[in-house]
Parts: sequence; structure tokens; C-alpha cells
Amino acid sequence: MRGKDKLTQRQIEAVKPRAAPFKLVDGGGLYLLVHPNGGKYWRVAYRFDGKQKTLAAGVFPLVSLKEARECCFSVKRMLAAGIDPMAEKQAIKRMERLERENGKSLLEVGQTWLASRAGAVAQNTLNGDRMSLAHIEIFFAANANINDVDAQALAEFAEWLNHKNIPARAKRTMQIVGQIWDFAVNKGLISQERRNPVDTAKLLLAKHTSNPEPHLPAAELTAFFHALQTSADIHPITRYLLLFNALLAPRKSALSKSRWENIDFERRIWFMPDEDMKMGNDFLIPLADWPLALLQELHTITGHQAYLFPPLRCGVGGNAYISQKVGNVAIKRLGFDGSHAGKSNASMHGFRHTMTNICAINGKDVLTTDLALGHIQRSALKKQGMDSLAHYLTAAEFRFEERRELAAWYADFLKQRYDEAAALVAEGVA
Repeated sequence: MRGKDKLTQRQIEAVKPRAAPFKLVDGGGLYLLVHPNGGKYWRVAYRFDGKQKTLAAGVFPLVSLKEARECCFSVKRMLAAGIDPMAEKQAIKRMERLERENGKSLLEVGQTWLASRAGAVAQNTLNGDRMSLAHIEIFFAANANINDVDAQALAEFAEWLNHKNIPARAKRTMQIVGQIWDFAVNKGLISQERRNPVDTAKLLLAKHTSNPEPHLPAAELTAFFHALQTSADIHPITRYLLLFNALLAPRKSALSKSRWENIDFERRIWFMPDEDMKMGNDFLIPLADWPLALLQELHTITGHQAYLFPPLRCGVGGNAYISQKVGNVAIKRLGFDGSHAGKSNASMHGFRHTMTNICAINGKDVLTTDLALGHIQRSALKKQGMDSLAHYLTAAEFRFEERRELAAWYADFLKQRYDEAAALVAEGVA
């Protein structure tokens, strides 16, 4: 038996073209596309970030069967490392072009830098970095060579960003310019002797102080659950969305994209894949009794579809998920917008802050709480001797049982408030 490799050199050489293009499949995603003109093109099919893609691997016989298989194996290695092979190939080509040309603009190098990050960081991070590159493109439109960018140019850029009144984005944009500069130095496009001009220009940016997301104090949880139980304006699916957000405190993007295939009822684990996570790592959430029961209830409603939370609009297929805005809109409809007595301004993301506060006040271990939220503490990682971020966050042997205990305690804490709200409803308290 030949195993999974199906093609032979003789078979490829003997194949004749047909009226329409057709494939000769070798296995593992590798196939030979035969065109009507007789051309034979190697292709590697793969999936990345939930999307089907195809990588061109050369033309036969210039690229042999053995070489094509080596390319296919290389693709699998990159995928295992979280790298999109197509983006990597495009980044290499772009850098080769930059090295051949005299003009290496800040934007061109920036685009290559961004392409090199594909697969290494979360999609949300990439989207934010593209926004910063758009600002760089506008201001440095006339820049033909990154070597012409100096401290004065960056000082003017800082002033330009300040006038836009986008302090958080301005700070990140200036950070990106610095990273692009370091990237260019590493690629030999800029002399290492030149000081990064961002070092002085970043000091000219307007000061930005980040504020925590609007969040509920523990004392208002009963009022929140009471509003959730009595409101006639909240869709049933949205109710479950808000309950799971309060119980598990995940990032709202990962919650809205959750698939039923990633719920392990038997092991009581909610798996969130790396492409849905901010830090680009697989993440495991242990399930306590109450969230597990809620999942079983929700499964009777949406279990026939791919996603736990499908869109609320009629006529949308099962391959779509709920908008991330729905949860925040629903919280405002419940009156938690800061304009009602006894109801603070709150948001989906703010429940992460709520959980942190409650756990801290009740003396729960800080590191275990951070792990439950998927927070990254580099110092704690190093202290524990972990050599892998994914291991630090998901390994069953590293505080996973402690996380399970914390999840059970926190679910009981919220259930007590939920039952208090239910008792008020039963008593007819508005």
C-alpha cells in the first residue's frame, strides 16, 4: 500500500489535458491542477482563521513531486505555528522587492511588517494596526524612503496626531512607527547606527490615561439580574449571552463567536480557539453546574446551528454569529447606562472588571483569577518556569483545578444574586 501519497512521477507525466481544468489529488491538501493548455500547477489547499485558502506551489516539471510535497509539509508546519503561509509568502516577496528598490517608504515597510505579524497576533490586533497604518499612510504619503524620516518629521507627526484627539490610537500608532523602524533595521534597510526617531517624538504625544470599561459593583448584581428577568425587550438568546458573559467574563468577541463543536459537556469544558482570542492562544474555560445547565437549555434552542448565539435577524443562515454590539445594547436597555438611580453604567467587557473586584474582595488567589480571565502576567509566567504561553493559560496541570474551583465559587456567588432577584420577581417587586 502507498499510504496517503497518491501521485507518481509517471502518472503526472502521462496525464493529458481535458476541455476544462481538473485536479490530481496527492493528499494532505496537495494537488496538481491541470489546465486545458497542458500546464500543470501545484496547489496546496488549507484552512486558516476559519477560511479556505489555496497556496501556489510552483509549476511541474520545474517543481518536482518531491519538492511539492516538501512545500506542503512546510505549509503544515507554519499552520501548526499559527502562521498563514500565504501571508508569509507575500511578506517575503514584498521584502525582496523592497531590498531591490531604492525607494523603501515608511508605509511600504509598514505593510511588510504588518504582513509578518499575520498568524502571530489576534485578528482584532491586526485590524487595529491597520487603522494605525492608515494614519501613517495619510501623513507620510510623500515619503519615498524610510531613511529620510527623521526626528523632526516624527515630531510633526505627533502634533498631527494630537490634533485628531485620538490619544489611545495615537499612542499605538507611534508605537507601530517605532516597531516598523526596528523591523527595517533588522532587515538591513536602515543603518543600526541611526537612533529610532520615535524615542523622542513619542514624548510629544498628548498624555493618555486609560479608563476601565464601565462595570457593575457587586452590590448591583441583584438589580441587574432582576432587570434581566423582567424586561420584555430582551431576546431570549440575548439573555443567555448576558448570563454567560456575567458568569464566565470572557472577551465579548470570543463569546459571540463560540461554536457548539467547542463545548465538551462530558468534560465540562468550553474551548475557545486561538483565532478568537486576543493573545492568539487556545483557551479552556471550566464549567460549573449553573453555566453547564444554562448551556444545556440553550442547546435546545440553537443546538441545530453552528454557533451558540446566531444572529437575531430572521433569514440569517446557521453559519453566522451574533453581533458583538447586541450585548452592550441590551445592557443599556436594562437601564444600566449611568442615568438611573441604583444602576451604574455597565458594558459586556466590564464584567471582567466586576469579576476581578469580587474575587479580590473575597480573598481569591490573584494568579488564578488572572488565569480564569486569560490575562497575561509575564513575570508570573517566568517565575513558574513556563516556556509556552499556551501552556501557561490552558495546561490542566497548571492551576486548572484551582480555576475549576474558582469557577464553581463564582458561579455560586452569582447564582445567589440571581435567586434573590427571582424571589423579588415572585413577590411582584418592580
